[in-house]
Amino acid sequence: ILSSSLPPGSIVSVHLLKGWRQIVAILAVLKTGNAYVPIDPDLPILRRNQLIERSRSRMVITQEGHNLDINNDIVIINIDGPNKALTPSVVTQAPESTNDTAYVIFTSGSTGIPKGVAIDHKGAVNTILDVNRRLNISDADRVLALSSLSFDLSVFDIFGILGKGGAIVIPTPSEQQDPASWLQLIHTHKITIWNSVPALFQLVDLLLAQPVDFPQSMRLFIDHLQRIGAEPVDDLLGVDGADPFDQA
Repeated sequence: ILSSSLPPGSIVSVHLLKGWRQIVAILAVLKTGNAYVPIDPDLPILRRNQLIERSRSRMVITQEGHNLDINNDIVIINIDGPNKALTPSVVTQAPESTNDTAYVIFTSGSTGIPKGVAIDHKGAVNTILDVNRRLNISDADRVLALSSLSFDLSVFDIFGILGKGGAIVIPTPSEQQDPASWLQLIHTHKITIWNSVPALFQLVDLLLAQPVDFPQSMRLFIDHLQRIGAEPVDDLLGVDGADPFDQA
């Protein structure tokens, strides 16, 4: 990013499959004083091209096997391609203001036309700090990262947890659509936090109806950043639940 002479404050599309490379990419984008917009490689190519164009991205970080048809003026970084060796250096660029854009999330909009919502650093940091304080997030926490980077839930998964020294567990592509694999990951990695949209939690709820041993490491269920009430938590964990959490 630095070698491309990209002006600070530029929008950079992160066009990568779900995995640790996504996180490295967005951290690099933010560290160099820019803003990221997630582009799901599984979307139809016309949709992806449209999102990149509407976001006014000046760079796309991508990988092999996911073609794009975009303006030649846009800088392309292919993480699987032949990249020149880089020597370690100190990154000195940073956002000039807390009002600078941190990321852009696209929604379908009421008309079906993608609508980008820009979130500044101040808003993102305030939300993360508030949620971390209310939920007592610590370096002992581990979250199962099921949410797509294109959903704002991923912001807490990444920055809320990493910001407190916790860990993110990312399912492999074959595990991402398999609730039984999620349960196994929770056991294996001692996941402490579940954060997802209601539909995903309902899948696990169905699984829990079967005679399975639920992991005792799990201390917190967050339904789209709204904490599930004490009674459901008691039922799942067999321990005293905490007060419900409602997003302000």
